[in-house]
Amino acid sequence: MTLVVAHRGASAQAPENTLEAFAQGVTAGADAIELDVHLTADGELAVVHDSTLDRTTDRTTTVATATMADLKTADAGWAFPGSAGDYPYRGTGLTVPTLREVLDWLPSGVAWPSRSRPPRPPSRSWKPSPGQRSGPPARSLS
Repeated sequence: MTLVVAHRGASAQAPENTLEAFAQGVTAGADAIELDVHLTADGELAVVHDSTLDRTTDRTTTVATATMADLKTADAGWAFPGSAGDYPYRGTGLTVPTLREVLDWLPSGVAWPSRSRPPRPPSRSWKPSPGQRSGPPARSLS
């Protein structure tokens, strides 16, 4: 059996990680949706791929330093290019959704695959450079 997963929703047809992209993915026959979440400054889970809004909205802010109310003012359709070279989702009301909004919307029978990964232990071969504090180098979570 083949499982069809809408990666960030139907992200080729609508702005990624928006309710519109998820709805289009499900309408097209996806069995599941894949999404990304980041924690906001006020403890909400925002559904957005990047750690900033720079690439996908009309705002330049870091998700972790903004409140969910701040993120809701961003136009999540701003940067999505249409096939005619236009921007058909600009100003249409698309926002960065919360995880709760997506889960409340999620139709019955559509999966939301998730996984949690425990932190990786430091590599045994890693040794700090002179003057560097203990611990392995920081890793990106994206």
